[in-house]
Amino acid sequence: MKIIRNIMMIALLCAFTFSVTAKPSKQQEKLNTCLKLDQGGSVNPNNTVFLIDFHNVFAFTDWGAAWNSLWYNPGKFSKIFRIAKYYAQKPFHTKSVQGFSLLQYLNAGYEDTTYQAANLLLVNSFKMDTPAVTLLKKIKEDGYKLILFSNTPETSIEWQVRAHPEVFNLFDAKWYRRIANNNITKKHAESFEQVKVLSQETLGHQPEHYIFIDDTKGNITRAARADICGILFTSVNQTDEILTNLGILTK
Repeated sequence: MKIIRNIMMIALLCAFTFSVTAKPSKQQEKLNTCLKLDQGGSVNPNNTVFLIDFHNVFAFTDWGAAWNSLWYNPGKFSKIFRIAKYYAQKPFHTKSVQGFSLLQYLNAGYEDTTYQAANLLLVNSFKMDTPAVTLLKKIKEDGYKLILFSNTPETSIEWQVRAHPEVFNLFDAKWYRRIANNNITKKHAESFEQVKVLSQETLGHQPEHYIFIDDTKGNITRAARADICGILFTSVNQTDEILTNLGILTK
């Protein structure tokens, strides 16, 4: 009797597991609808451009390197206070931080080159995520155009481009926060219109679809208002699975 009961339990567990894995995710369903694949639409390298965020998608903060840059350089205690003050004010768009990157905020009023060099190391403490970079290569190898679409300031992006050319060479164009562009970020509607123009220039014609991969829900929501389809990035496997299941990427 116990054997039969165990067999039945295993069968039920297998059936439940299959039903869970077989059911498409909500994100997959939303992307399917946004791209009109459920209406016979198609996605291919000639009509689609990928917009890729930087921080927390294919690059992550290297906390060990950040701590070393902070702790073993001048002015660490005042710097800790200034960093805390910057991030405390940032969500409220306080005038003293609005339009300033962390590097600009830390350097304000300090002319010491050693201090500024340490700040530059601190704000550029990123490490590339190998699985995420592999996914970018997979998208690229399938023929799609890639555009970097990031709020990261130009000093950091330019630093990373020099440090990791093999990664940033995967991108056909780059949009990021620039002083010359009034420090516009993805919180501004203009950014989505600008990246659409950049996509058109990169592809050579107006793309039918944009697939935006970003780790911030608010950015995905704002992108949708500009008719840009988004994937809220939670992991490489999740994003790869969505794109593969919809037939956008080859297996």
